[in-house]
Amino acid sequence: MKTEKHKLSKDARKLKRRIKRTRAKAGWVGFFYLIGTILLAALACIPMVAVDGVKLGVGIVGEEGFWTGFDFENILSAGNIGGLLYALMLLAVVINVFRSFGKLGWLWNRKASKTYGYDRNVLAMQSMGKIFSGSLSCIITFNVLIVLLCSGSAVTAKEVLAAPSVMDKFLGMPEVAGFTIYNIYLVLAIGLLLHFWLGFWGGKVSFFPIEEGVGVIEKKRAVGRFAALFRNILQAAAAIAIVYFLIPVSSIGAFIAPYIGGAEFTGDMIQAVLQLVILLCWLVLIKHATATTEYNLEGAEGPGMANFRVFIFFTLAASAALYFMAYSSDLFNFDDAANKSTLFIVAISLVMFIIECMMRKAPGLPREKEEAEVSEDEEGVEGGAAPVKETDDLDFDFFLINGYVTDEVIETVDVLADPEL
Repeated sequence: MKTEKHKLSKDARKLKRRIKRTRAKAGWVGFFYLIGTILLAALACIPMVAVDGVKLGVGIVGEEGFWTGFDFENILSAGNIGGLLYALMLLAVVINVFRSFGKLGWLWNRKASKTYGYDRNVLAMQSMGKIFSGSLSCIITFNVLIVLLCSGSAVTAKEVLAAPSVMDKFLGMPEVAGFTIYNIYLVLAIGLLLHFWLGFWGGKVSFFPIEEGVGVIEKKRAVGRFAALFRNILQAAAAIAIVYFLIPVSSIGAFIAPYIGGAEFTGDMIQAVLQLVILLCWLVLIKHATATTEYNLEGAEGPGMANFRVFIFFTLAASAALYFMAYSSDLFNFDDAANKSTLFIVAISLVMFIIECMMRKAPGLPREKEEAEVSEDEEGVEGGAAPVKETDDLDFDFFLINGYVTDEVIETVDVLADPEL
């Protein structure tokens, strides 16, 4: 027995085309998020920082594997801590690859859903974006922790970034005037480029929920994206710059050394604690800067949008206190490298906090438009529905037949919550 085919109205056909375009966009964005997650997992296998006594990498660029540096006689040694952090990072990014693969079923699903309507593809894309962002922040965070926790004394950022370059190794790129393409720069360039591009591209999607008595409603993005992109670029630059200047003045490694069998700490404890506060705030800053939060459909009113502003203020307060405690008798001495690095952290935090306050309402919602009254002809009528199926999947046209069709397009931010896929 043949299934009865329902003829779609003109409005239903137009809505169907819009749905298919949105699903296609979500599919491509999600696919590139998957490729980016795989690429980051591959790049995580190469050493990105160089710390004395800590072995990193898995041997693909000629170095010894991280497992060869474990000291089983001194469990809490810096080498063991660095190796453990590196192993946890590898585990996290590999797990994220499998998690991202697990979203493909929803990403490329052609059916409608009783529960989620036509939105499974977009929800899968958003989840894959969060997974990719998690891998990027994980790589940056763990490498910074390895440097700050495992270096017994302050080192320059240039020293710890001088790990063997995979570009030099495999592409035979010679050093130009002493400069080499460090692996961490390669990861940052690829990761941030994909993050900004895909976040901006995937940020403008529509949801198509089914409202009782109305039908399928297109809920479009009601806020702009350029303000979010601009602010996100500044956030990423500020977060990277803060930790770049924190590395040369950090005494965090020396501060924790007595607790892992190292030499006794002889520095200023209060200054070390303030540096730890800066580090903890930075973890939130880099997580926000690499997340998709800025591209949420609700704009400035979205969840988590105030996180960066709050923690850049805490960073400003801690760094200012650190600077005036350490250099109260020698302020603004640019000849002293440590003085200059600490002052740069204060300046970056201050500028970024001002920018965050100025842009706190961007991207903002447009003025509310008067809702047009829905005529009786536009309201959904009961009946005409396709036979109920036992599975959650439905025929693509199920919600487009008589009884679910509407030509109404609403610009709103009241979207479905992202479920645990």
